[in-house]
Amino acid sequence: MRQRIGQILVSKGLLDADELEKALALQRERAGLGRDKLGKLLIEMGLVSSRDLLPALAEQLGVPLLFAKQFPAVAVDAAGVSAAFLRQYRILPIENTETHLAVAMADPLD
Repeated sequence: MRQRIGQILVSKGLLDADELEKALALQRERAGLGRDKLGKLLIEMGLVSSRDLLPALAEQLGVPLLFAKQFPAVAVDAAGVSAAFLRQYRILPIENTETHLAVAMADPLD
């Protein structure tokens, strides 16, 4: 079972247990309005920055943390993927070969 994002942030000293509990309580309050992701709430509440959250999310998901400037964008016209789709889901194609299309995503949970 993967570790929860709040636990990762607490273990790294980026968030304390009381702050996590407040964010979880707010998440429960908003449950009827649609599910807010905990990370988004933590940023909204000013408890962590996206700079702190992103490495913790990468750790949680077991994916590398990459930055767009590390990779030149590649053409995907042959892959049948529209530019609108890429923008909507904040996807950056980083490799396009005859057999696969590798992408980096702003949110790997999308």
